[in-house]
Amino acid sequence: MKLNIEINKFNSSVKKLTIQNRDIQKFINEKFNILKQQLKKVNINFKKMGDFAYGTYICNSSTRVINLDLAIISYVGKTKKNYNELIDELLNISKNNDFIKEIHTHKNNSYLNILMSYKNIKVNFRVISIIYKKFNKGYFYIINKNDESFEEIAIELQNDFILANKLSSGLLFSIKRLINYILKKEFNYTYNIDMLILRWFYEYICKSLDNFIQRNYKLENQKLNIVKFLSPQVFRKWIKNNISFLDLVYFIFIKWDSQTTFYFKNNGFINEEMFEDISRWSHNTYSTFNLPKNYISRIRIFDSSNQKDRNFFQNNLSDDNGFSEVVWSNYKNEGHKYLVTPLLKTGIPNFIMFKKWLVSKSNNLYTKLNPDLQSEIKTTKTREAISELNTIANAWLTKYNQMLKYLQPFFDKKYGFFNSFKIDEMVDYIIRSIDKIESDDWEIKNYF
Repeated sequence: MKLNIEINKFNSSVKKLTIQNRDIQKFINEKFNILKQQLKKVNINFKKMGDFAYGTYICNSSTRVINLDLAIISYVGKTKKNYNELIDELLNISKNNDFIKEIHTHKNNSYLNILMSYKNIKVNFRVISIIYKKFNKGYFYIINKNDESFEEIAIELQNDFILANKLSSGLLFSIKRLINYILKKEFNYTYNIDMLILRWFYEYICKSLDNFIQRNYKLENQKLNIVKFLSPQVFRKWIKNNISFLDLVYFIFIKWDSQTTFYFKNNGFINEEMFEDISRWSHNTYSTFNLPKNYISRIRIFDSSNQKDRNFFQNNLSDDNGFSEVVWSNYKNEGHKYLVTPLLKTGIPNFIMFKKWLVSKSNNLYTKLNPDLQSEIKTTKTREAISELNTIANAWLTKYNQMLKYLQPFFDKKYGFFNSFKIDEMVDYIIRSIDKIESDDWEIKNYF
């Protein structure tokens, strides 16, 4: 089944069955636009981030709290405001809007939480401040953490995900929406999901494209118009006509947490300790959240007969931010006419929100610790408490990872789901199967 077969029906079915409360969406967008226009008057850009930007956050009859990420951005040349001044501007504007119920500032102004409500639903706008300015060797989105400047890749990741979704004819947003529907509010940070989808989407596309080009453009008189081919409209059409819908989605899930990749050696995860601040023994929990440290941002094609192309490619080989050394090595060994490479981007998007939600989850898990151990965790029963925390955290991490990969069997040819249903029936079956899952069903129990 190629991607062009009924992909629109798949996307519309997913959207129809996962979005059930359009009134709250209308309310949220209205309030966002009011703040955006007010901030625009003082040369500050108010930008949706992550699922808010994609429209992939879940809003249905069971939703009671909606957490949305945003950024206030100052661009060089328009204003000379620093991070605190950006926050102050947003605070002043927010205080003059009656629809805002509460405003919370967090440690060192790391982010601002704007609280609103619609009927019985609470809406949180969690806003970080970003300055787009010269940093190191170019212009980047920069955030301030503990009076130090760091590159913020969340905006770039967002732009890359939107482009990839366009190339996939909307498939990536549908996958993200389904995963969010499964997760509900299990963990509110989801940029890691974007990174993993992009990592494996582009690896599959890049390998397929490379095979296509080496097969069809190997003779001297066979010329490829690289710029035209990689334009979103043309590249999207090629993907629709040449990529298997089932194989692509199955590949994304089967490779989901894999440490190995065809193109890059340094592809993997950063291990973030779940109970970092509890005690000096926290490292003994062995309970870590695996956070992707990079993603593939897009695909590039180079003409090996062009000296400038070859030099640019070779000068930007990297396992952190750059092109694949594997592709370069294959070119030197086999002399390919065209070099097809993914472009790797390294960094942690919106790390401020990641730490906020990781601490929130660790605090929640901590409440499940035996009360006797809670009272003695820093005195006589540290090791016993850490051992129990390890069990609690690993149970949750197992549950979370199951949720992320729950969709895999539905796209596995060995199970035959897609041969048994029409596309819209298949999506309905997936949604109904998710709705039937009880919280305890995710737990892995030992019976000895």
